[in-house]
Amino acid sequence: MSGKSQFLELSPETYISPTLLDLYFRVPWLQWPLPAVVIAVVFLLLLGGAGLLDRSLPSFLDIEFLRYYLQWPILVIFALATYRWLITLRTFAVASFSSYVVMEGEAFARYVTEISVFNRRYEVLAFVAGMAVGGLFSPFWKGPDTFFWLRQYWSLAVMALIGFGFWVIYATVVYNRMMSQLLLLPQEIDIFNLRHFEPIARWSLGISLSVIGTMTLFLVITPDPRFFLNWEVLLPALGLLVFTISIFFFSLLSAHRVMAAAKETELQTVRSHLATVYRQLKVQAQARSLQDMEALSDSVSAWLSYEKRIQEAPEWPYTADTLRRLILSTLLPLAAWVGNILIDRIR
Repeated sequence: MSGKSQFLELSPETYISPTLLDLYFRVPWLQWPLPAVVIAVVFLLLLGGAGLLDRSLPSFLDIEFLRYYLQWPILVIFALATYRWLITLRTFAVASFSSYVVMEGEAFARYVTEISVFNRRYEVLAFVAGMAVGGLFSPFWKGPDTFFWLRQYWSLAVMALIGFGFWVIYATVVYNRMMSQLLLLPQEIDIFNLRHFEPIARWSLGISLSVIGTMTLFLVITPDPRFFLNWEVLLPALGLLVFTISIFFFSLLSAHRVMAAAKETELQTVRSHLATVYRQLKVQAQARSLQDMEALSDSVSAWLSYEKRIQEAPEWPYTADTLRRLILSTLLPLAAWVGNILIDRIR
């Protein structure tokens, strides 16, 4: 069996270096959705403990009061589910290189393992840095001020989720670097065929949709949507939305460079052939010879047609449908926020 065939039978998840969260998902006795359920249960136990210390458990019978605190376990489950979805998209993106990278399967697997290694210290630092930022902003995103321990739970939940967000940013940077290095490998690219790059575009879109989806869910389930009118909350939310759109294009920048370079190489080849034909035409014209003029003219037309087709070839790996989904998805948080306010007024 050839190395390429062996590669096709080998799942990329067996040789992509795992993150700490990947290792958690791979615990043998924690089959999905148990990993998400375990973390959600931890949040619920912390919430129950805070309520017990504050002697506020009867307040949990009030649905509006409880919504302030149940939103965090819900967001955690959703975030972990989207990350699991991103693992699938990442797998397809790496596997897509098998169709055009000029490298044997085992060598490719070793190379992917080397370039996808995570620095555990940086993973922890990213999470801690996010928690620190969350600690700075949690006073602006606080819930009811009635109970001391519930406020601590609220702050801890905000810090944990923002810490997870910072960790996702670090993981995205590492995987984007991995994709960039894979794109530098010797490869056979058809500039008129986007199929090789579509899995990479779907992976990048998935990252953006995961963040936007989490924001939208938060705006749907939050009991007090008006708190987004505060600049301390609104500015970070808008910044996150801009960052989400930016990361889509940033993740595809290396693929864009490869596609643009391949397109430019092809254009140079065509223009070289055109220059040769033009010189031959000039020689024929100076000699006032009609011999082969018709054939040369047909050749010029063919090369000019091919040049035009190359110029119209895309330089980014996403399709119009992918870009349309990204643009429309950015309207979801606004729609969720407006809808939540309208429902609140009806009540």
